[in-house]
Amino acid sequence: MSIFGTPSEIVILLFISIIMSIGLPLYFGLKFDWDPAEVETEVEPDAEASADISEGQAAADQP
Repeated sequence: MSIFGTPSEIVILLFISIIMSIGLPLYFGLKFDWDPAEVETEVEPDAEASADISEGQAAADQP
């Protein structure tokens, strides 16, 4: 008997880990419908949106 268990236990745990490494990402990918192409990496707001906000604030400040 080795430190990690009997050879049959090692094979069973290895099989479970392989199944989970495939199944869990697949499950969560389908559950949350995650698409890497749809993830936006832009952190800064675009200039048009900030200009629209400043115009709206200027119009709201006028009596």
